[in-house]
Amino acid sequence: MFNTEKIIKYNHILFAIIGTIAAIGAIFIVVISAITFAGGIFKNVPDKKVIVVPEKEEPAQRYSQIKMLEPRLIDAELRLFIVPISQEKLEEPMALKSKLSYSSRSSYYSMFNNLVLYNHTEKTKRLIVDKRTLITNYDYKKYNEKKYILFLGTQEDTNQNNQLDTDDRMSLYWYNVDSHKLKETTIKNSIVSFDLSETTYNGRTKTRGIYQNEVIIQVRKDEDLSEYHILNLDSGEVRNIIPESLLKTIQEILDFSKNAELNS
Repeated sequence: MFNTEKIIKYNHILFAIIGTIAAIGAIFIVVISAITFAGGIFKNVPDKKVIVVPEKEEPAQRYSQIKMLEPRLIDAELRLFIVPISQEKLEEPMALKSKLSYSSRSSYYSMFNNLVLYNHTEKTKRLIVDKRTLITNYDYKKYNEKKYILFLGTQEDTNQNNQLDTDDRMSLYWYNVDSHKLKETTIKNSIVSFDLSETTYNGRTKTRGIYQNEVIIQVRKDEDLSEYHILNLDSGEVRNIIPESLLKTIQEILDFSKNAELNS
């Protein structure tokens, strides 16, 4: 015979366990519902009276128009011409279609923006530079079957005023007419001028004082002081005409003489 009391006791325990589990489940559901409800109440809802306008990208504009200047014959034997490209400031800016187009306002101070090498014999045209450039001066040098186009200018907005001008660091570039390679000096200071040191007599050009593959460059040391260096066009090497050690000696002589005068 079954023990009725044990069965009843067992059922009571089983029902108690099931009730406890159900109560825990109910509490869990209530907590989750409360969190969800609170999240809905405290959620940041944009003010319907405020219209959010997305930022618009300023369209690229053209502030100046390129202008071809008079071609200059640089080598009569080879019929080589340099065609300087300058620009004129527009009275009204003109919108450009491409958002990636460059706004030329930043270089309208330049004398030249580019140089085109035109070979009349071969009917070829080549750009000397392929990026925005300010060019203030250029020249042509030929020696031992080598031909270079040199120009003074800059391609970097070093003073960060959003335009290329002569207040930026100026550098010397030279373009090999045969290899079509463009090089730049490694000098960090601004270059003021360059001198080929050449004379022309009866149609013949001769280099004075320096070697044929060299150029004298004037480098700004500070606002009131410049130094002169010699650039080798073949190697790109730059050397001082007067070394720093000798300049230091000269300064010491000047300082000593001045002190001697003051003490006399």
